[in-house]
Amino acid sequence: MGNLAADSEPKPDYKFITCVNDVEDVRCEVFLRHGPRESARLQLHTNLNLNKIPMKFSVEGDIVGFDGTLQMKIIASNVYLKGGKTSYWSKDVPDTLVIGEPTDLTVIEYIKPDREGDLSDAIRGYFMVQPRWVFPFMKSLEMSFTGEISVRQLGEHKFTISPGVELIFDEYYRFTDYQAGEFKCTPEIVARFETNADTLKKICDFNEIDDLLMLISLANQKRYMCTGFVVTDSYTSKTYYRFGMGVNGSGVRQDYLSELIIRSDWSEFVTMAYEKMCGLNDEKRGLFRRAVNCAIPNNNEVFESSFMNLYAGIESLAILFSKQHPASAKVLTNCQWKAFKEGYKNLIETVLPQSIDETVQKAILAKKKTLVGNLGSINCYPMGRIFEEMAKTYKVDLQDLWPIYDTDLKNSDLSWIRNQLIHGRVIPYEKYHALIGAKEHLKCTLERLILGFLGWSVEKSNVSKKFLANHMAYYCSLQQDRSNFQEGKG
Repeated sequence: MGNLAADSEPKPDYKFITCVNDVEDVRCEVFLRHGPRESARLQLHTNLNLNKIPMKFSVEGDIVGFDGTLQMKIIASNVYLKGGKTSYWSKDVPDTLVIGEPTDLTVIEYIKPDREGDLSDAIRGYFMVQPRWVFPFMKSLEMSFTGEISVRQLGEHKFTISPGVELIFDEYYRFTDYQAGEFKCTPEIVARFETNADTLKKICDFNEIDDLLMLISLANQKRYMCTGFVVTDSYTSKTYYRFGMGVNGSGVRQDYLSELIIRSDWSEFVTMAYEKMCGLNDEKRGLFRRAVNCAIPNNNEVFESSFMNLYAGIESLAILFSKQHPASAKVLTNCQWKAFKEGYKNLIETVLPQSIDETVQKAILAKKKTLVGNLGSINCYPMGRIFEEMAKTYKVDLQDLWPIYDTDLKNSDLSWIRNQLIHGRVIPYEKYHALIGAKEHLKCTLERLILGFLGWSVEKSNVSKKFLANHMAYYCSLQQDRSNFQEGKG
């Protein structure tokens, strides 16, 4: 492989003629993204002035062979104008280069079977995953006495996402042809599968692969995203690129201390968690997704939003718990509540009788509306009680962590800190070290509750008491940090 110059310009991946804004014969060049730090782009060459190009447009074109047969179809349904330049060959003859950034791109390659026996109902494909390090792929290098070298992968990471559809994660290498005969090699992770036409549409809507990668991200504490797929049958090969997905982090391998689940248990944990998630209805699954996504680190968040995000994850779990166990969230049964509402409304009419004075009557109606509007909150237990019931039901021990609700020291529990942040109150600089510790304890609380919901033992994770005592400094300074938030301290 040749050495790439720093300023070398890659060749376009595709070239075709398209129509933009009713202007025909526009030459389009497609440059794909070949790494997590790169972005895809379209380059359009037209005689339109740049200010006449819409901010958002679509591109569709065909690539035909020398014999006139259709070889490829390329579709970019959402392209956003990113920039460009206009040069004039004469006063009224502009030559414009338009640079657009697509959010998606579909490439359909048409295959002509050589013989009838090539036809098959089987559809093979793979999902593309970024960044690279999802699983620790181990390779075995074997060298024979004749000098032949073979590389063999040790073990496979398999997951079933739909009945009869199994994903097998593997490591592929993509080679990009640059100018002057130079090539760029980019490793990427793929999830191979084989299916049929009936199941293909369901698994390619990204819901199932996104849920699976979300659970892998939770286990590894690093965000992984599906950036597209390739599917091939007897007639076509379709590639869909999903460009609008932001991938967090640098893509380098992390050490085991930063992971939630011990590396050797990843496959078992993700399989169990995915099966548990599939048993939830759409509403409950949405709440669980919210909680898990809040537990996956985001390096781009500031402290306040990170703290609020973790707290929102716990509240999502509490709502999910209350929907699974309605009796733990409601004070009265349905029959009791119906009778209570009738008595409550009659009491309002007694206390606030109608008035013949129009101004007084308007004030009375406003008060009645307020009282009736607050009626629903009367039948709900406070969030602190629901939280205690949730931890008890999931068998999660939180006694060693910074408490969320503490009746003895209310001005130093996590809910109090959350209220200070959400109302915009300024916390003194001297307390910021303790504030960071509070956030770390909040994160551990959320992770333990998620593991409890899934039925996974906390002892088989990196938020167990033993692990935190050995590797988390803020775990050991809990009492000192809490004292900084008490009234009159710090």
